[in-house]
Amino acid sequence: MEPTDAGVVVHTEPSWSGDPVDAAVDELTTTLRTSPQSRLDCLKARAEQPA
Repeated sequence: MEPTDAGVVVHTEPSWSGDPVDAAVDELTTTLRTSPQSRLDCLKARAEQPA
C-alpha cells in the first residue's frame, strides 16, 4: 500500500504454485485471473465504509 495525494494505491503480485496448482492449471485459470480483482473490490468497499 502506498499513500498518495489522491488516496492509497494498492500494489498486488499474486502468485500460486505447487503441485495442486500445477495439476489443475486449466481449471484454476479463471480464479487466478479474477481473484486479485475480487479481493481489491472488497478492500475498496470496506475502506469506503463510514467509520
